[in-house]
Amino acid sequence: MSKRNSFHRAPKFKPEIKVVNNSPKTVAMTSRKEKVEVLPEPIKSVSDKKLYKTIRLENGLTALLISDPSRQFIADENSSSEEESSGTDESSGQESDGAKSGQSAASDQHGIKRRAEFDEEKLAACALCVGAGSYSDPPDIQGLAHFVEHMVFMGSEKYPKENEFDSFIKKKGGSDNASTDCEVTTFYFEIQEKHLPHAMDMFSQFFVSPLMKKEAMQREREAIESEFAIASPSDSNRKDQLLSSLFPEGHPARTFTWGNLRSLKDDIQDDEKLNQAAHEFRKRHYSAHRMTVAVQARMELSALEQYVINTFGQIPTNKLPADDFGEFAFKPDTVTPEFRSIYYVKPVSDTTEIHLTWCMRSLLSEYESKPHQYISYLLGHEGKGSLLSYLRKKVWALGIYTGNSESGIDYTSMYSLFSTQVVLTKEGLDHIDEVLEAIFSYINMLKTIGPKERIYDEIKTIEETSFRFEEESQPSDYVETLAENMHFFPSEHYITGDRLYYKYDPKGITELLECMRADAVNIMILSNKHTVPIQYDAKEKWFGTEYKRIDVPTPWLDRWLTVKPYEQFNLPDKNIYLTTNFDLIPPAIPYLEEAERLGIDLTNSSIKDIHKKVSASERTSVVLQQGDLIATVNHFRLDQPNLLRKNRHMELWYKPDFKFRFPTALLYLYFITPLSLKSPREACLIDLWTDVLQQGLKEEVYPANMADLSHSLYVSDKGLTLKVNGYSQNLHLLVELVTREMRKSTTNLTPEMFEAVREILVQGNLAWHEAIKISENVLHNIKWEGISEKEMPEIKVYQLPLGERKIRVLSLNPASTNSIVTNYYQGESTTSKDTATLEVLMMLMEEPVFDALRTKEQLGYSVFSMMRYTFGVLGFSVTVNTQVDKFSVSHVDSRVEAFLKKFARSTKRGGEKALAAARRSLVQLKHTTDYELKDEVERNWREIVSREYQFQRLFMEAESIEKIRLADIMSWIENHFSTGNKSQFRKLSVQIVGNKPKEDNAINAEVQPKNYSLIYLDASEPIGDSYENSADFIKDIDEFKKDLPIINVPRVELAQC
Repeated sequence: MSKRNSFHRAPKFKPEIKVVNNSPKTVAMTSRKEKVEVLPEPIKSVSDKKLYKTIRLENGLTALLISDPSRQFIADENSSSEEESSGTDESSGQESDGAKSGQSAASDQHGIKRRAEFDEEKLAACALCVGAGSYSDPPDIQGLAHFVEHMVFMGSEKYPKENEFDSFIKKKGGSDNASTDCEVTTFYFEIQEKHLPHAMDMFSQFFVSPLMKKEAMQREREAIESEFAIASPSDSNRKDQLLSSLFPEGHPARTFTWGNLRSLKDDIQDDEKLNQAAHEFRKRHYSAHRMTVAVQARMELSALEQYVINTFGQIPTNKLPADDFGEFAFKPDTVTPEFRSIYYVKPVSDTTEIHLTWCMRSLLSEYESKPHQYISYLLGHEGKGSLLSYLRKKVWALGIYTGNSESGIDYTSMYSLFSTQVVLTKEGLDHIDEVLEAIFSYINMLKTIGPKERIYDEIKTIEETSFRFEEESQPSDYVETLAENMHFFPSEHYITGDRLYYKYDPKGITELLECMRADAVNIMILSNKHTVPIQYDAKEKWFGTEYKRIDVPTPWLDRWLTVKPYEQFNLPDKNIYLTTNFDLIPPAIPYLEEAERLGIDLTNSSIKDIHKKVSASERTSVVLQQGDLIATVNHFRLDQPNLLRKNRHMELWYKPDFKFRFPTALLYLYFITPLSLKSPREACLIDLWTDVLQQGLKEEVYPANMADLSHSLYVSDKGLTLKVNGYSQNLHLLVELVTREMRKSTTNLTPEMFEAVREILVQGNLAWHEAIKISENVLHNIKWEGISEKEMPEIKVYQLPLGERKIRVLSLNPASTNSIVTNYYQGESTTSKDTATLEVLMMLMEEPVFDALRTKEQLGYSVFSMMRYTFGVLGFSVTVNTQVDKFSVSHVDSRVEAFLKKFARSTKRGGEKALAAARRSLVQLKHTTDYELKDEVERNWREIVSREYQFQRLFMEAESIEKIRLADIMSWIENHFSTGNKSQFRKLSVQIVGNKPKEDNAINAEVQPKNYSLIYLDASEPIGDSYENSADFIKDIDEFKKDLPIINVPRVELAQC
């Protein structure tokens, strides 16, 4: 598989393109007087209805304005000014009358009517990208760019409280984050639209006048250390750092980009030096002329432009050039003798794989032709005649990933890396030289045949088609990607530069193939299964990765350089799964008649509009007929899936797509098997069978996957889930292929393996009668017996005893120093009021728990609370990921309890005013629109699989949340917290204790545990814990569960159909 397809986060593809060529011009603006330069408008998909404008401010900052025209909203000027004037946490709970009157139809100062109460909400988003990253770290302070990224968020002169921005964002239903890459650093947030102006002001101040106080330095340094500790057990991170160390001395690629206490404290031994270096780095690189901003909201472009000018226009500029990496541009000596070697690397995980990496020229400027993607498409192909097909038939390999991820160390202004990763079997490891020879044989075939325009055109067509019908991205993801793209592409190609193919460049492809020589490759072999144990004799400096370097044996190299293409290899045939029919299926007549009866315009009504009118009308029955095929639907509704079939074999649910109107569909199927609940052994066997089935399907389904028809097959609670999605024209072919293979693979297994295709959901651009035909074809392929309602397997939840119980075990990963504590507080079977109460409680808790346990106490990098909905039983949890050498798990547990005690008091003090703000934010989140059809389908699928069928759950929950008062919150706290009357206090603290670190960072000799039995610990163990009641500890899970009662959860019964 191409690495870009498997790892690259940017949306993939594109269609018919209309180039809008705006010549740069200067426009005078009002309010804050400033002239801006207007740059050419980005090319966009024909399905993209958003409006775009690119401007450059006087300080040099470039901003991309994105106006979503769907039911536009303008924040009330009074509301924004009120929040800006106070700028405190207290103001976060305030809303002016103007903000509350978002339901009114009166026109505001921008001449746009505000949305009605039942209109869908959308989050606004903003991202800022700085053109400097870890490769600008000074050699003596590795990780400085990452450290500065953390520090700039620690308050500004205008908003000095450290956690003020984060608190405001979370209270207004949003989120924020940042990331440091090799040559860019990106910050972004999303928030409810009416709070965007104030959020932009707070956000921009981090770059206008950040405080970066010395006293915050130690806390954030600890946070970076925790982040590094979490990343340390990753073989991918360890491999990348080892590869970086093979570049020439002084090359920026050798940078230790993560940073940790060693690089930011031990190697400096002077906090003043670090503080000064951080401020100097920020002043040098965080200049407006090296910044890009992308902002998206349902506001007019003129309003967004003024917000950008008023906020980001204040950022100072130093007009200094970026670091000049020209001397490090790729040349032959970039590939050092150390790079051109074989490395046996000791992995952390139970993996056996080989990585081949070539270093070549920077490909950033070749985005129009993307020659590396052509090579990746063929080398990573999994169909007939491919490299992987050959290796799999030899039972040497299970998977392949090739190419360039177009991020991180792979894709820089100085060089590019092209890699091939092969997941090996033990047999493949024993024939490693032959595996490598096969790889070079395939590469030599590509060189011999030369570039083929037919292949390029197929890749180009797939990309263009996908982009043509691309569904909307989450705003925060979209602006983050665009802000980064703005550093690498001209304004016309901000959206398309990393996706589309503009020109065929056979010369560029040939040149890259010539770089992929056997005598210029780095080879890393990761395994713990060598027949002859490897004597590792070296360690990487930062991660402590153990490895052994050897020169490539001369006989191997001679064979690789001269090997001929194997006769089993050939280029892929024309893809039969490519879609040619993009017609949209009109809704069946009964749907149109029902819409007319209710006065609904299906082409221009939000889901909330439809829901409101449907809910106010009487339920009806509808008969669907197509030829001899008839389906009677009782309790027919336009706003949810309808049950077309129900019998011993299946339930078939169907809903056409009224909103997105793309030629795509999604089919979800649930296969019931009692084996998944019978025993751990049976569950493992069904899991193993699924993996074997997937391996057998790879060669057949790969062309479909390449044509954007995808499937996933995985073990679920009661059996197997199969999800198929893509263009509707050929979707049935993929369903047919997978289910036919499922049946063939079970012919020699027990008949009770699968009992029913219990649930099927079809949504999108498929007619109802096609949905029935597909489902009946699945039944024909499977040929399994059905089951009755009474025979359906049930999952029940044990009720924890009153009080507190702890289960403390040693981590099964001897290489991990990470400890994790999850305190779970169990409630009762769900009611609408309890659900609403707990959701509001979690909304109130989200920011304070992070501020207290992560920011202030620095217990760990990952700290969060979450609501738990476990098969109909409510609860919540608080999780802290720490390190065993920093805090004991008992200390973390006690600090969580101390936080909850303080939180209970502060919630009561906050009163109805703070509660009202949280309630409003949560209701608006419930009304947030779906960005793609999959969002709605996943929500409906959860209702079907859980057998609760509350398809209007979001609206019901929003109504319940509106009714929650402080007394409800305090009552829940009183009953379920240890600080209250404990009448319903049921707590389970799950504690995983990390292994003590070795001084040199090296992993233990036996990386993989041979015995997976849990090692129970308690307060008597010598692990540095304070006194605890040993009677509270669980020493045997099965024994503990034996006498626990079952919580009764009501179920919904459906009539036969």
